[in-house]
Amino acid sequence: MADEKKVEEKPKTGRGGRKGGTNFPHTGLEDALKYSKTLVTRTHSGPQPSETILVTVFGASSWRGKEKESALRAYGLLEGTDNLSATKLAKEIEAAPDPENRTLWRQALLKPPIFAELYTGFQGSDVSPAKLRQLALTKDVHPELGDQCVELFVEGAVYCGLATEHDNVVRIIPQTADVKIPEPSKPEPTVDLPGEEEIEQELEQESAATSPPPVVVPPKREPRVRATDTDAEDTLARSKVQVNLNLNVDSSTDPETLRKQLEYLEKFGVI
Repeated sequence: MADEKKVEEKPKTGRGGRKGGTNFPHTGLEDALKYSKTLVTRTHSGPQPSETILVTVFGASSWRGKEKESALRAYGLLEGTDNLSATKLAKEIEAAPDPENRTLWRQALLKPPIFAELYTGFQGSDVSPAKLRQLALTKDVHPELGDQCVELFVEGAVYCGLATEHDNVVRIIPQTADVKIPEPSKPEPTVDLPGEEEIEQELEQESAATSPPPVVVPPKREPRVRATDTDAEDTLARSKVQVNLNLNVDSSTDPETLRKQLEYLEKFGVI
């Protein structure tokens, strides 16, 4: 019996599904603070249902909104289960003036345990993103997400003044009195991301919903050309005109005049 040929499955690329490993916020600190500001306003009078917060704060009720919700939880800016509200830290950030709020931003950045590990591991040092990634992987961050984890950490650290970046070198400031490592955030429920095909379908639906209606172009009309006298004569010559003609000829009629009249009538098809 001939061996059955195995059909090789095409490897899936792109985003899709939970990859496992150490969790970290998939939204940058700067964007998270913007969402937090809106969250403080929306929940000022009390917690709101999670379905409402997903739409009014994050602008998406799908996994996109849930991913942002998970990020704010990791930064210590959102709390609750069925009903969500802003945390004390989020409210303090909103109330604090510049530059006092920067100290609170740092607490938010260091709330996720993996970001605190990256800071304390290299505080006071110049380090490359590659070395940061190496440490992240030793803390069980999934290899495919190592670069993203480091990128989000560095962007947040620069934004809140915990680091500077120049020529692919990250300089992390040493820990001082105003740099407090907060209690680590509780492990948040993971957000199962859809597969690649589901993402493509969702993007197509969003594109169709936002695309303007097609513009209907009317057919091009040919310009009207004014007929010339010659055209009119040719048209009259091609058409058969039915007329009753009485031609009176006597001995006084000039033969030359009669000949011209007959030629003219013949030209227009009268005779």
